Amino acid sequence: MTKQNGKILVWSTAVLTLMLIGTACSGANNNDSAATSSPSASAAVPSPSASVAETASASASPSASNSTEAKSASGDFQGLSDPHSMEIKVDGKAETFQIDPATADKISSWDVGTKVSFQYSETTQDVNGQKVTEMTIKSIDKA
Repeated sequence: MTKQNGKILVWSTAVLTLMLIGTACSGANNNDSAATSSPSASAAVPSPSASVAETASASASPSASNSTEAKSASGDFQGLSDPHSMEIKVDGKAETFQIDPATADKISSWDVGTKVSFQYSETTQDVNGQKVTEMTIKSIDKA
């Protein structure tokens, strides 16, 4: 094989490999509609006690109704569910609330059962024909 043919073979192999990688990573699969939906289109898995407040990505919904009015409540802090959500027992029922990183830092050292008072907002979204309510903490303090 000549030096020129060797270079062509190497370049051809590299280009074909990149094309295969690009095709595999594109996520385009016309035979499986679930594979083509964006990961944010599926509802997030709520914690076992989050029966009322399910979470979903805001981009998952073409229509969302927002409550700009802050609601006030109090309850017992139950802990962090994950880095962006927490649980508070309100009227005997554990509810999941979305939080920002600053709030997560603020409450990370609080003990389970700590009495809290807080303000939150609600956003209701239509996700695949189901109404999903997301509650977001606006402010929280120990009661």
